[in-house]
Amino acid sequence: MIAILGVGEAAAWDVRLCNQQPVRRADTPLKIDIMQCSAPRGSHRAADLTAGIAGWAAVPGIGLTLEARPGPMTCRVEINRRNEMAYVRPEQLDGARALTRVVFDSTCAVPSTGQTWPDAPAIVESDVIVADFAHDRLGPPDTCDDADPNAPLRRAVVLHEVGHTLGLLHEDDHMAVMNTASTAARYCGARAMEPHPDDRSGGRWLYPKAGPTVRDVAATAFHLVRPGYARPVTDNRHVRVCPGQPIDVRWSVANQGTVDTTTRVEWFVSDNDIISRHDRSAGVSAPFAIEAGRLRTETQRIIVPELPRRANGESGPWWLGYVVDPEGPGFELPATNDWTYTGLRLWLRDAEECP
Repeated sequence: MIAILGVGEAAAWDVRLCNQQPVRRADTPLKIDIMQCSAPRGSHRAADLTAGIAGWAAVPGIGLTLEARPGPMTCRVEINRRNEMAYVRPEQLDGARALTRVVFDSTCAVPSTGQTWPDAPAIVESDVIVADFAHDRLGPPDTCDDADPNAPLRRAVVLHEVGHTLGLLHEDDHMAVMNTASTAARYCGARAMEPHPDDRSGGRWLYPKAGPTVRDVAATAFHLVRPGYARPVTDNRHVRVCPGQPIDVRWSVANQGTVDTTTRVEWFVSDNDIISRHDRSAGVSAPFAIEAGRLRTETQRIIVPELPRRANGESGPWWLGYVVDPEGPGFELPATNDWTYTGLRLWLRDAEECP
């Protein structure tokens, strides 16, 4: 049985279970060949494909090992029991940004369609082809300030397709990489390159792994506006403030671990784009619970702290950001997703304007 999944156009994949069992891959570790005809070793095209694979390989708690390796010097992606990934001319995909072909063992009948699915579920091959659009943004993503919906992030496209190779479906109820429209520049900044909470939960469900639980609470600058569309939690804007002034700001936290947990958020005002303990605290939230695989978005009132002017008399800008889990338990992974910035930039008002 073969299933084809696309990005950009409706895709045909509507079966998740076979005999009430999740579709699983039997041949672990999962080795994916990067076809050197379209993505030579050392090229930016190969780097973007490899980065999409690495994004899933870095997710803790999934019982599957992923490995990118140079493929043969061929231009054909065939059904040959090898997992292959390559670029093709956009016109070959008829409007889709990418397609994933998943080949199953054909021993499990589905009477409603007359097709067959695996009895002892096993994906025996997954192949990905990506449209090589000239306007795609290559390499790592830029900041959220200049995300361009007309220049999608190629690495986000690949990350989405690798999720399909694992057996994941489209998911429009959460801010997920597997969202139908997730590759249309809805993500920007560093978080574009990692699976989000719902994606991670799906991977762990398909490939459960025995071992210790994973606690991973992440600060995220995005939230779901409507199915298929995620945007920054706070608009990019500059505001003039006085010390002691209250400001209502939105924040978003994702539980990317395997267990429910309780955490809190602490706000900081910084004179640069890196939050540290040397920055000025602007308040702490009450503890709140968040379930594994969930994204929580709230509004909180913070108080602008005393802020000095710069040596040249300038009153800003000051970055406003927040840290999740400010106590920082040593067993949380990875620590690098603990903080993020809102789009607000603060500037001090002149003294005579402040009460």
